[in-house]
Amino acid sequence: ERLTPEGLPTESPEVTVTDPHSGRTVTSRIDLFLPPGQKKGTRRAISEVGRWMNYVTDGRFLTMAADLSGSINVEKSH
Repeated sequence: ERLTPEGLPTESPEVTVTDPHSGRTVTSRIDLFLPPGQKKGTRRAISEVGRWMNYVTDGRFLTMAADLSGSINVEKSH
């Protein structure tokens, strides 16, 4: 259900995830949609989509180009 378009949150959900390797828990908000008139850059949008993808797939979002991952803010989008 959360992988369907209808499952996308229109509000910014606060999510808590745990790194399975370190056990470290992180709580953050994911902003897929912004209020009208509020602007953020393309890299921020890609980062938020990556964070959502990691959340709904339990960390299965993967990029293959390390230099690209860093430049579009998805390297640490967990």
